[in-house]
Amino acid sequence: MKRRSSGGSIAATLVILAGVALAFGFLVGIVTFGRTRNLLPRNVYIGAVNVGGLTIDQAITRTVSALNEPVILRFKNQVVPMEPEKIDFVVNDAVARVALQQLIAKQQPVAMFPGWLGEQVSGRQPTRTQLDVPFNYSEFKLSTFIAGVSQQISKAIVPATTANGALVAAQDGLALDASETARLVLRALESPNDRLVDLPVDILPADGHSIKALSLVLAATLKSFDDTPGNVSAVYLKDLQTGEEVAINADLSFSSGGWLRLAVALEATRSVDPASRSALQSQLTGALISGSDSAANELLRAIGVGSIETGINQTNAVLHKLGLLSTFISAPWGAAADPVTFMTPGNARSEVAGVRLSPQAQATPSEIGLILETIDQCARSGSGALAVVFTNNIARQQCEALLSTVIQNPANTLLGAGSGATVLHRQSWTDDTHADAALVRSPGGAYIIVVALHGKSLAWNTSATLFTTLARLTYQYFNDGKTPPAVNPGPLPPPQ
Repeated sequence: MKRRSSGGSIAATLVILAGVALAFGFLVGIVTFGRTRNLLPRNVYIGAVNVGGLTIDQAITRTVSALNEPVILRFKNQVVPMEPEKIDFVVNDAVARVALQQLIAKQQPVAMFPGWLGEQVSGRQPTRTQLDVPFNYSEFKLSTFIAGVSQQISKAIVPATTANGALVAAQDGLALDASETARLVLRALESPNDRLVDLPVDILPADGHSIKALSLVLAATLKSFDDTPGNVSAVYLKDLQTGEEVAINADLSFSSGGWLRLAVALEATRSVDPASRSALQSQLTGALISGSDSAANELLRAIGVGSIETGINQTNAVLHKLGLLSTFISAPWGAAADPVTFMTPGNARSEVAGVRLSPQAQATPSEIGLILETIDQCARSGSGALAVVFTNNIARQQCEALLSTVIQNPANTLLGAGSGATVLHRQSWTDDTHADAALVRSPGGAYIIVVALHGKSLAWNTSATLFTTLARLTYQYFNDGKTPPAVNPGPLPPPQ
């Protein structure tokens, strides 16, 4: 007997089997959905901790365990560990439970089943759900801990000072940013992976190589002198490259018979008839180098075309034109002078400071510095205040010739400098006022330094030591710390 094909029944069987399998899978899916909807959805994170597919208790336990490692605070080679319990850091269980329960509640409705089933069949990862780490901590304990770290890390600025006559550079300070440190620590406490905090430390510039730092060092050098009752010191310093200045009592007037020789020499150089300038040179040398009173008075006579009084008045008028309101001469050198009739800003301040003043000649360190700068500008480029005030009335060569005379001053040890430097200076010396003003052209830059010391009982050795110390510190500043050799100022003060 011939057998018939059963293809139709096989197909029907397969359809039935597929239906049964589908029904079974659907049933399994329903069972699985019912079981997993009481678990957290996949791809749920508390902070950086993956808690997807866990129960609420498991999720919280995993989070607490992951965040229990120490946080490491680091600055350069200094490392400070911080255990979370030191600041009472704990995951807030109650807040975490509420947030997790809300996620579970969203997947409870049966209407969520199709979407869930689609994810299971397709293998598609659900959208990441990100929860913040809820935590509590003691703000007081965190602040206390950071304060302790700050004591280890932070350090005060160490100002510039001197050691063995050399300038010792200032050292930068360090300051821990406490508020930023707290923010970074709390962020690290929330992360199971990034538990390292590089401490935010601000560098406090010490201003070690600045004119301000040098000013502090010079003032400190003069402190022992100033601490003696009746003593007053002053310093004026100008960087001729940058225009930066140091001014310590630089606007006080001092007796300045020696300094005013420079002002008179400048006016004589400018105003005397060219036909008379050959005779003028010997008078300049006598007044500036030898300290001759008669030579200085002859310069006044030449300025006044035969009249010393006219020469005095003209010199004072020129000083005022240059803006020098506290610098003047009231009488010839060696002559008895009437009490000062000029009231100036400088001598008003000096009266308050207790500086005794000669009625014959007065100046402030800053104004004498300006005279030196004015001559230097004229000699180098024919520019400066002289060129502005006296247009075409003084030649560059005349200023160069004046500086060529000044440089012959043998008392360069007062405000001297190291090798390779040129010092052009003029001192001013009385029983109660020792002063010097110098234009220094050094390898590291040109500058003007003016120093005045006033006191009832000035000793040459004390003054000379201060002058040379201040000069060496200043030279070091302009020449990358190179220390000029110590000099012997000699046993006797320079001429007036």
